[in-house]
Amino acid sequence: MGRAHADGDDKTEADWRLERRHDRLETYRSVVSHDLRTPLNVAQGYLDFVRSGDAEDEDELLEQVAVSLDRLEAYLADLGTLEAQGTPVEETEPIDIADVASETWASVDTVDASLEIETAATVRADRGRLVAAFRNVYRNAVEHGGASVAVTVGDLDDGFYVEDDGGGPEMGGYGDLFEPGVSTTEGATGLGLTIVEQIAAAHRWRVSATEGRNGGVRIEFRNAR
Repeated sequence: MGRAHADGDDKTEADWRLERRHDRLETYRSVVSHDLRTPLNVAQGYLDFVRSGDAEDEDELLEQVAVSLDRLEAYLADLGTLEAQGTPVEETEPIDIADVASETWASVDTVDASLEIETAATVRADRGRLVAAFRNVYRNAVEHGGASVAVTVGDLDDGFYVEDDGGGPEMGGYGDLFEPGVSTTEGATGLGLTIVEQIAAAHRWRVSATEGRNGGVRIEFRNAR
């Protein structure tokens, strides 16, 4: 099961906000210490080689520097999203899960993937952040489950789930999917599901990953209703 940061009403508001701040700082520390350092080191290495005068194809090396810097820029953009989405939600409204699920699906490049909605439930949430959560789960399903993956949105007794019928985690286990930087997709930052985890925790929901009914990945949002 994936990590869960929100523990319902067991904590005072002050305790919960302090825990959220600590969790976000730990996430940033992990990304900065490892994921940001890698493209920086790669870019520096190529630049050092060009400066040495021993490079036979400087243009190719400089192109690799540009690729590394583009990757760094993507990390910084996602870190900004983590900060914005992880801040505790102040105001919520009743939201029809099916409406948000179908609306968000239409805004994502889902290639030949299909969506089935098996819920008529509502949740109290920040609509913009809920849309962002669905968008990142959908993108993860298509990126890792394949262009024709089937995605289902359904009910849980205290929340909802989004699952796909892809091949499951390509590295590590289901509990690793929310870890920053976990991705096998070229050019991806691996922060998509980390952002989803932050959004869930900001609502005081619990989020976890497990195997879907037909393989693949099921992302469960609990304590949401």
